[in-house]
Amino acid sequence: QTPAGNRLQKSFPIGWLRVKLTPPEAPVMAGRHQQKIILSSHGEQAEIGKYLHPAEKAGLSRELGAMIDRARATRDAG
Repeated sequence: QTPAGNRLQKSFPIGWLRVKLTPPEAPVMAGRHQQKIILSSHGEQAEIGKYLHPAEKAGLSRELGAMIDRARATRDAG
């Protein structure tokens, strides 16, 4: 959701979806607002969690990665 309240939506195929926290290590406190969670697939990308507190971004990135892995495993097992 944008600051103006508009919703943005993008779809990615689960088989190729990647989650990246950039930079991967939390920068010093003054630069933590610059850390981003990027979803990407086939040259397309979208930033999520832009308005989260910096301390929450690493956790969300890990949780999303784990959810994607579980979704792939479920898909491949079925």
